[in-house]
Amino acid sequence: MPILDSNASSPLDALRHGRPPAPAAQRYAAPELAPSGDAVPALTRAGQHALWLRSIHAPDQPALERLFARLTPTEIRRRFLHSLRELPPGVPQRLCAPDGEIEQAWVIASAAQPGHGELHGVGRMFLDTASACAEFALLVERAEAGQGYGRLLLQTLMHAARHADMRELWSYVAHDNAAMLHLARAHGGELARVPGDPGVVRVHIPL
Repeated sequence: MPILDSNASSPLDALRHGRPPAPAAQRYAAPELAPSGDAVPALTRAGQHALWLRSIHAPDQPALERLFARLTPTEIRRRFLHSLRELPPGVPQRLCAPDGEIEQAWVIASAAQPGHGELHGVGRMFLDTASACAEFALLVERAEAGQGYGRLLLQTLMHAARHADMRELWSYVAHDNAAMLHLARAHGGELARVPGDPGVVRVHIPL
C-alpha cells in the first residue's frame, strides 16, 4: 500500500505554517451543492439528536471563524501542529469552499442550514489520486467532546475516501492527542514515529 513521504509538503502543511494553499477553484470547478439537502442528524452516544452532520459551505465562514476563536491554545496546536493566534487572511474563506474533488470537508453543526448556528467540529481530507492516499484532519471542540462526533466525522471521511477509490487515510497527529490516536486505532489505524519530530505521530488507516 503506497505511503506518502513524511517530508512531503501538502495543503495542510501550508496551513500549519500560515501559508494558505492555492484556492481549489483555480484547479477544479466547484460542484453545485444543495444549501442544506445533505444534512443528517448527528446522534449523541445516548441516541439523542443534538447536532447535524453536513458538508461545509461558503456561508459557514463566520461560524468557522467563531469556532477557531473558541479553541484553546492546546486545541489549536493539536489541530494545526503549530501555534496560531488567528487564521491567516483568506484561509477561512478557502476552507469553506472545498472543490469536492481533491478536497472534501464535513462539519458538526447546530443548524442544518449553512450560515446559521454554530460549527462544533470539522473533518477534512485532501485526496491524492496518484498515490490513492488522502491526508485528513479532525477537530471537535472540547464542549462537544465525548459524544461520538469525532468517530462520526472519521467514518464519514473513510466512506467518502473509499468512494473516491482511495486506499488509505493518513494524518500527522500530536503525540499527546490521546483521543485522536485512540480513535485512529479503533478504526484500524497504524501509528509510526516521524523522524526528527518526537512530538508528532504519523497515523495511517488502510481502507
